[in-house]
Amino acid sequence: MQVRLDATILSAGNYQADIYIYNNDTANSVVDVPVNFEVLPLYPDIFVEPAEIETSAYEGSVVYDTLLIGNSGEADLTFNIETELRAGRRENYVTDDRVKTDRSRQNWIEILPDTGTVSPGGTLYVQVKLDANQLSPGLHEADILIYSNDPDEPTVDVAVDFTVIEAAGLFIRGDANADGSVDVIDASFYLANILPQPNFSCADAADINDDGALTV
Repeated sequence: MQVRLDATILSAGNYQADIYIYNNDTANSVVDVPVNFEVLPLYPDIFVEPAEIETSAYEGSVVYDTLLIGNSGEADLTFNIETELRAGRRENYVTDDRVKTDRSRQNWIEILPDTGTVSPGGTLYVQVKLDANQLSPGLHEADILIYSNDPDEPTVDVAVDFTVIEAAGLFIRGDANADGSVDVIDASFYLANILPQPNFSCADAADINDDGALTV
């Protein structure tokens, strides 16, 4: 005998029932089989890639990166994103030709979108904009905090290390990703950022053959 228990129409919780078996046994004509049925709730399960962002840009430029937010669970994942400076660090930025410090200044990071919903098995890309326009040369550190309804991992912290390179009118030709060196990574970066329109922190550096044009 097979007993089928259907949870598709039930919400999470505990359910009790009885199965009565009537028979021709004169000593025990009715057998009562208690049924205890627990319906477990469905949960989302967040994953984020990459685990950290390390990039660089020349002074006065803007670069972009992406985060992948995915849901390997069985319920909708909802999230919102905030950014904050690395704990205990004072941020340097440039204004009015002077270097100042401000513990709360972090608007060099912008996340779009900063809220969203990811269905089970789905993914969503968010854009990370890093703006070096008012930052002094050097390493700038922050954290991207992703809050979600994943009960096991309600907060995901993505560390950001953003190096601002002093421009001073100088650049390295072929250094498309502005990391201070020319290597095979620059070729991949060039192809990824040339279309639909060029997106480089220093167009001269990306102009590998010095012909004044950025083409594929």
